[in-house]
Amino acid sequence: MPLSKRRRCCGLGTMGKQTDILSGGGIKVPGNSGCLVDIVFLDQHIAVRKSACSPEYAIRLHNQRIKQESFCCNIQGLRVPKIIQHDEMSFTMEYLPMLDCIEFFERATPNVIKSRIETLIKLVTWELNSAVITVVDGDKFRKKLVDIQMSVPVNIWEQWYSNYAADVQGMLLNPVELPLGQCHGDLTMSNVMFSIEDECVGIIDFLDSYIESPVVDIVKLRQDTRYHWTNRRYLREHDHGKVSIVNRWIDAIITQSFHDLIVSRAFWLLEMMNYLRIAPYVHTEEEHRYLSRVMAEIVSIKEDVLCG
Repeated sequence: MPLSKRRRCCGLGTMGKQTDILSGGGIKVPGNSGCLVDIVFLDQHIAVRKSACSPEYAIRLHNQRIKQESFCCNIQGLRVPKIIQHDEMSFTMEYLPMLDCIEFFERATPNVIKSRIETLIKLVTWELNSAVITVVDGDKFRKKLVDIQMSVPVNIWEQWYSNYAADVQGMLLNPVELPLGQCHGDLTMSNVMFSIEDECVGIIDFLDSYIESPVVDIVKLRQDTRYHWTNRRYLREHDHGKVSIVNRWIDAIITQSFHDLIVSRAFWLLEMMNYLRIAPYVHTEEEHRYLSRVMAEIVSIKEDVLCG
């Protein structure tokens, strides 16, 4: 049966693209994706279709689909949308009727929130236990740094990012050991969906990363829990203060769960790379200033730990 399109949106970045597009609610978190997202009907069931905007992005979308299809983790309460069909330029996946992180944090009780976060902790723990500690060639990071720098205007790079890129280069003077293995790749809270009634957590928008490490997933979670990225960019009116408090509480849980890793040189390296990778996608002085402030904090924490 052919697909029947309800609403087409570009560059979506949260579960809001599933729950609210049907009701006309629109985008809640602006995304940087080079794809179109449709809510469609397939055999009288709601589904979500992602389509590449260009042949170049189709390669990336293909890799995302393969990663989502092959992600195999039997953790109770964790759901990954099933791929229903695909072609060279798109794929259609199962629709998961859940809440985005902001709505969930506003509406759920602390016990329910803690239960769902424990599912995410189990996911990352499983990834780490399945990973292999590997010495990673520093040139992999250096090449990525060059790609990032080439994507940022020279004046912006020099004003906001060059010093932090130099700090990353310094971290690469010694061998980098990382747990390599299966990971989501973009596990920000905007790509996590939550159910209040059912004990379920859904993860969407897998990303093929230049480095496949579970450490990346912890970094991306803390992009929200420590540095409040989604809370800052959420387009709907919401209780910013309450969500910030919930994020800080969750960050304490994550820090306690992965403390030794979070204070490691490998973690700081991937944190710095993470925020440098965001730089090409931000376009206001406020956002550049925010990224610079986050990286300054990471450098300060690293220096305090090493000196202490």
